[in-house]
Amino acid sequence: MFSSKASQGKDIAPLCDNTTFCYVPVYTSVTSIGNVYTPDTLFFENPTFSVPFRGNNKYFAFKAPAAGEQEAAQGFLQGWLQIDNTGRVVSFREC
Repeated sequence: MFSSKASQGKDIAPLCDNTTFCYVPVYTSVTSIGNVYTPDTLFFENPTFSVPFRGNNKYFAFKAPAAGEQEAAQGFLQGWLQIDNTGRVVSFREC
């Protein structure tokens, strides 16, 4: 889950203060946030991986799936990702 849609990212990284709510579903082949290796990770807007998440080099808070799960539930941020126009992770941080 991300904090906003692709067109609504932020210019600065969110604070790790547990106040940003993540509610937008996104899709990736990465199985855990520990496997996010920039710039090899891609995010998509749909489950068939055909529409890249066009992040415009903006920042998005994320909430990862629980261990053993493939889908994240809505909730407060666990970190942030900066994503370019091809859905590629430019940088990230866990909170």
